[in-house]
Amino acid sequence: MAEATIRHPDHSSKTLKLIAHARIKTSVNTFDVLTPPNSGYIQLVSAIDVPCLIVTGDAGLVSPPVAAELQRPNLRTHVK
Repeated sequence: MAEATIRHPDHSSKTLKLIAHARIKTSVNTFDVLTPPNSGYIQLVSAIDVPCLIVTGDAGLVSPPVAAELQRPNLRTHVK
């Protein structure tokens, strides 16, 4: 918490605690759904109804082709 408070002095302690709790509770395996050959990831991701930021890199959890697919503006229209 001390490091987070220094890095984000504009955040309240309540917000920092919520962020810390979410990070502790989120397993990196959560993102396995985005790893091919999981064909159901589009339906799962299209159910997310909030803005999302997709970050990719050389050793990222989300591959560049999957990230490109997720950025399609009509992603929801392809879900049956």
